[in-house]
Amino acid sequence: MNIDKFYRRFMEDKKIARIQADYIKDKEQMAEMAALLNGKEQDLIDRLKRIHPMDGYFEVEYAPDEHPILIGTHIIINHEGKGLIHTRAVTVLSRMLKREGPPDDAARLMKEAEDWIDTAAVMDHKMVLDGYPEAFLEVMLRNLGHDSEAASKKDYIRELNEILTDPEVLQQMLSQIPPKEYYALMSYVNRAEYSVKLNDFRILHFTGVILPVSEDVGMLHKEVMEAVKRAAQDRAVPRSPVDSSNGYDAMRLRVTLLHTKTPIWREIIVPMNLNFYELHLIIQAAMGWDDSHMAEFIDDHHEIFVHSFDMEGRMEFGTDGSRKEYLAREVQVGAVLGEGDSIRYWYDYGDDWLHEVKVLEAMMLGELVLPSVEKYRGPVVMDDVGGVSGLEEMLAILKDESHPDYEETLLWARSNGYRQRYPKQAINRRLAALFSGEGPVGASDAGALGLEESVEGLISEHEYALALLGDGAAPGDYIDAMVGYAEDPHRLHGVVAEMDEEEVLTLVDWLLGQEGDAVQYILAKKDGMETLHARRLVVPAGAGPLDRWAIHPSIAEPLLALLFDKESPKHPGRLYSEKYMKDVDMKWLVDESMTIEEIKDRLRAMKYRGYSKLKKWGLVETYTGILTSREWLAHLLERIHPVELVVLNNKTETDALPFWSSLEPCHDLQRLGLVFEAAYDGCFMHPETVRAVRKVDIESIIEAHIEAGRLNLQ
Repeated sequence: MNIDKFYRRFMEDKKIARIQADYIKDKEQMAEMAALLNGKEQDLIDRLKRIHPMDGYFEVEYAPDEHPILIGTHIIINHEGKGLIHTRAVTVLSRMLKREGPPDDAARLMKEAEDWIDTAAVMDHKMVLDGYPEAFLEVMLRNLGHDSEAASKKDYIRELNEILTDPEVLQQMLSQIPPKEYYALMSYVNRAEYSVKLNDFRILHFTGVILPVSEDVGMLHKEVMEAVKRAAQDRAVPRSPVDSSNGYDAMRLRVTLLHTKTPIWREIIVPMNLNFYELHLIIQAAMGWDDSHMAEFIDDHHEIFVHSFDMEGRMEFGTDGSRKEYLAREVQVGAVLGEGDSIRYWYDYGDDWLHEVKVLEAMMLGELVLPSVEKYRGPVVMDDVGGVSGLEEMLAILKDESHPDYEETLLWARSNGYRQRYPKQAINRRLAALFSGEGPVGASDAGALGLEESVEGLISEHEYALALLGDGAAPGDYIDAMVGYAEDPHRLHGVVAEMDEEEVLTLVDWLLGQEGDAVQYILAKKDGMETLHARRLVVPAGAGPLDRWAIHPSIAEPLLALLFDKESPKHPGRLYSEKYMKDVDMKWLVDESMTIEEIKDRLRAMKYRGYSKLKKWGLVETYTGILTSREWLAHLLERIHPVELVVLNNKTETDALPFWSSLEPCHDLQRLGLVFEAAYDGCFMHPETVRAVRKVDIESIIEAHIEAGRLNLQ
């Protein structure tokens, strides 16, 4: 939970909550406050900095006499008699307290750690492991999913050394860590740096690949580094013309849909260390495809298939042999494309959507990179419209409201994800969620197995963790439960009804990053998976700083479908909006979430004049003023499609914070800027706007539409 959400959730005074979150982000103010802390407060911060709670905050004793400064400045807040303090406040204060000590103390400790690493990293790996406690070695093996038979510390050292220096084992591990963690690891490997920052890693320093040396610094041992190099080299089949060791960590790509009269392209920033399957996922999201057809990348020398069964089918019927064939998840983009190079991306062999993917430049951003759309032109495209000619015909009809097929085409297009305005923020959030996940980003070939065999394989793979953490349940109990629910997914309605908002949001956060994988993973505390665990629908898959759970796609996919149904009361976008947006000041929301150009676009759509010379805050006040003005809203609601107006009227009568899923009619409300994009897709109307809308006589506007023959409610 980030600092803003923490204070919004636990502080009753929402105005102070906003101020408080900004206060903790101000390093100068925090430095001044750190100098005032008494001994007990300093001891508390020192104890807490060594702990990493999953929820992002600590529960401590609420003791004003012992912690007067921390409580007086709302660093510790009172919640139902307990004291709560956010991890970010602890981290910032810990650093400030270090600076308050002898000026060279922190630098001296850092120098000592680095000197030790320079010596230890080239020693025998087993000798270095011997310096760590036996319990630490045991935990590392367990986190690696290794069924240890060790009877002594010497055995633990031998087993751990064998695993961490085996390229084949490391190759499998590297395919299962978050992309940004893989990029961080390879940047240290490429620079041959043994000293690493622990903050760059969420998984690897709990496996022994990275060995902790101090609070902030870890070590990548030379023998492990060499094994990682060999493992990484095996991932990319062709030789790379773009060497990431030269400091490049990102590429700017332009993806252009070919043969269309309407220019349609996306300019995307992607990480340098990216395989072609990951690029396929990025293109699907950025363009607006729904990933429901075959796809491949092709140039004069390579044919790179997205799906293994597509590749196997082509090879079975024979190829002309002019190109080398690869599987997308096994080839890195930088191994084929250099700066200025391009490749074709062919999606849907029936509709024949051809794209040009061109590397505009290799970049050095100096930070971990998540894929994001930077620039774009053209609408969100749609599957199954009959190729380029069908798309052009549909776009022409949608531009002409007098066309006899306009209404029918618009309804069909909306039901298939059509957006007049490209939802850049929502797409970038989706990409961030996808590439921040813990599971491997790879295609699933599990469909080749029968359901029961596939579920049995999942249980067998995690049988060791199940025996340790499964509360005595037998593997057969899990197999029966999963197969039963998968064969009758209607039973999942009852499961969804029992899940609370935290379980829903946790599940969705993890699963959205792993669509298509043969097994999907969730990191969460046991009580955070209470419903699914009780129904035997998630399998214990290992323990560490968090519990790890495996879920089969036959359960995950229908669960997501139920949650994202437009009628679902547990829609993640609805839950998130109600939880975090209900009490947020609208001016703050606009200022934080929208750029100057986005606000101007909305004012332009509203036909408001006189905004061109306004600065950011003036634009914010003008825009939010319109959204709370009964007169302006009455004028704008007359321009809303009659069907949308009826839906809006129903929602605002009953909901303090109305929410529309992406499948509900909300096109005009978005176009005119009356709603905001919600997390997990969809949109919501701010409560301040709702209160103003209720003052408008919407019934009269609806009656006028009926009398004019534009609406039939029969």
